[in-house]
Amino acid sequence: MKSKDKILITKILKYIEELQEFIDGYSYLEFEQDKKTISACVFHLSQIGELSGRVSDELIKENSRN
Repeated sequence: MKSKDKILITKILKYIEELQEFIDGYSYLEFEQDKKTISACVFHLSQIGELSGRVSDELIKENSRN
């Protein structure tokens, strides 16, 4: 794995862990009413999307399930 890919994957995993922490213990109704948590989750999901778009084609090919 390229150094750049390793950094990207590490950041993606960090965002995923934080997302899990944000919603831990919330019911759907509680989450739905907490605009700050919703905003934080949306931000993290957008960061994950941005970072995943920068992963090398090589890494994607190595890990595809075709």
